[in-house]
Amino acid sequence: MIVGDRSGYLLAAAFPAILCNLVVGQNGFLSAGLLGCALVLLERRPVMAGVLFGLLTYKPHLGLLVPVALIAGGNWRAFVTAGIVAMLMAVASWAAFGTATWQAFVDSIGLAAVCVAVVWRGRATYEVKAATLVTAALLATPYLYTYDLVVLAIPLAFLFRLARDDGFLPHDLAGIGLACALVLIFPFVNSPVGLGAILVVAVLIARRALLFPARP
Repeated sequence: MIVGDRSGYLLAAAFPAILCNLVVGQNGFLSAGLLGCALVLLERRPVMAGVLFGLLTYKPHLGLLVPVALIAGGNWRAFVTAGIVAMLMAVASWAAFGTATWQAFVDSIGLAAVCVAVVWRGRATYEVKAATLVTAALLATPYLYTYDLVVLAIPLAFLFRLARDDGFLPHDLAGIGLACALVLIFPFVNSPVGLGAILVVAVLIARRALLFPARP
């Protein structure tokens, strides 16, 4: 849906984190599905996008920056809907597990929130805004597991969508290849290569934002 043609199926299947998530049987597909579908629907069906954003609070650290983006972008219908759904989810979580699980998710937002607000408030293309939000959410999280890196497929898909319309920038493919290679070796090394993959994608997005602040 993001890429805009059937090559998206192949690109999604080839992303290394897909295999990691299949092996451990975790929830990376659900996280990526909720976030990706919400961003696809945001401009055309903001209420439905808000519902999906709200449901994303089942993993709060992936949704912390969503309100920042929606407010900065003036997406008020999606913001209100997401807030209602998120509150319902929070009440259910509190009733089941108490408040301790919510206390670890407020220390890592800082600079990432500022970047999201600036990009979503500005004139960047929607693809850049969406990719920035997802990448910043991954950078802001206090912890990151292999299966969470499935979510990184979303900003990569938006980069491919931009390339379909405007062409790849020099070294784009090399950067994407490097990010995928780092994700591939993530389960086998003790170094923070997952963070490295996210930073590589962040650089590619930032370069797009600076060189193409908006389409004519």
